Amino acid sequence: MTNKLPYHYLFLIFLFIGCNNDDETTADCGCDSVIITTIPESSTLSAKMFYKHESPKDNYYINKFWIEYTPLNCGNCQHYFIICNENILANNYEDLKELKTGEKIDITFSGNIKLICELPNAWLADQTFERIVLTSIEKK
Repeated sequence: MTNKLPYHYLFLIFLFIGCNNDDETTADCGCDSVIITTIPESSTLSAKMFYKHESPKDNYYINKFWIEYTPLNCGNCQHYFIICNENILANNYEDLKELKTGEKIDITFSGNIKLICELPNAWLADQTFERIVLTSIEKK
């Protein structure tokens, strides 16, 4: 038996080493990376948006705007999108920063989805985490 790692394990090691911080975007992950899928404006997806504050229990992507989308056909599924281009929000969503943790507003949105470089330490199988470059957003 050989001591060599199979090539697919080596690829996974490089993927996790190379994408450990969204501030250091690579071609594989982060806000400036390639688009993995697009949510078109015509889809008018409804979701919740919130501003994630610093917390003693959780410091994962704090002080950022998040979108939480639950598909109609999967009540347990939760897709979390951390907004890359917060400038598109202008001052229209600054009031979210004043809301308590857990308070959310209803929105419709579209945008380009990108892989996140750093996954949370604890997450469930029916949750996803991605970055998003918004192309549109509207309060409901």
